[in-house]
Amino acid sequence: MNRVSVPDAGGAMYAFLKVEGYDDSLDLAQRLVRETGLGLAPGRAFGPEGEGWLRWCHATSEEKIADGLTRLQDFLRK
Repeated sequence: MNRVSVPDAGGAMYAFLKVEGYDDSLDLAQRLVRETGLGLAPGRAFGPEGEGWLRWCHATSEEKIADGLTRLQDFLRK
C-alpha cells in the first residue's frame, strides 16, 4: 500500500505501521475510528518511540483483516 511502511512483525500477533504524512499517532488513530470505523492503537501508547506509528492486532479472521485494509486504503485515497 502506498505511503504505508510495515516492518516485519517477527511472528507477533500485531504489526506496527507508519503512514507517510502523519506524525501524530493519536490524531491519526482517532480519525481512522471516526471516519472509517477502523480501530488501531496509537503508537504513543507504547512509549515515546512509538509516536508516529500505529499498532494493528491481526489476531482475527482473514476477512476482517481484508476489510480493515480496504478501509485504510479508502482513507488514504481521500
